[in-house]
Amino acid sequence: MRALFCIFLAVFLTACAQQSNVRLYPGNEQASNNLLTVKVPQDLEVTSINGQRVPAANRLIGGEQVLELLPGDYEISIMYKRVFDIGGGMSHEVIRSRNAVIALSGTPGDAWSLQYAAPDSLEKARELRNQFAVTAVNQRSGERIASRPGARPTSALAQLVGVESSAADNDSVVLPLQASANAPAPRQPSSYTPATQNPPASTSTATTLPATDATLTTLQQLWLLLTPESRQQFLQWVQ
Repeated sequence: MRALFCIFLAVFLTACAQQSNVRLYPGNEQASNNLLTVKVPQDLEVTSINGQRVPAANRLIGGEQVLELLPGDYEISIMYKRVFDIGGGMSHEVIRSRNAVIALSGTPGDAWSLQYAAPDSLEKARELRNQFAVTAVNQRSGERIASRPGARPTSALAQLVGVESSAADNDSVVLPLQASANAPAPRQPSSYTPATQNPPASTSTATTLPATDATLTTLQQLWLLLTPESRQQFLQWVQ
């Protein structure tokens, strides 16, 4: 029985360590030469694509992942995430790096590979909380694109909230930036009457929030905390 369990565990770990293709486009399956692909190494986690959380991009346990996307422009936010054993496995520490944002533009058949300097110790990994960089390399043209700094790691509570799925997340479909901008706005329910709404007082310039990564992260976390009814009311106010 023990031998059977060991064989099962070995097969499971081997399968997890293999490369996995993640389809993130709508419609029928397409050949790779019609798509834009992005290879994501082990220990890197996709936190968002075009500002959208995509849980399907992080379901593989270990190993490389290849994101399959429609050709176009994308902004991919990546972080380093790894569990380090301490004291021979008596305890552990989870390292989450600062986000790195890569802006890619791909035509059909383009294959990008993300590269980074993997830390060789827990101490080196801790340094990534403040500074983390990724380079995207086009496997066809050799073009290299450096990342820009993204948001720093959030608090433990925000991380727990962040992994929860929400109505705003699309689990397995991401459109290029231009296509996302041209997508039709959601229709308002027939009972919505703007004239009866009382918009909040305008915010003065002195009290507006700065346009920083921290502000964006805060707004994203607040959105995840809202109920579906609250989100609908907020979208009605924005309209």
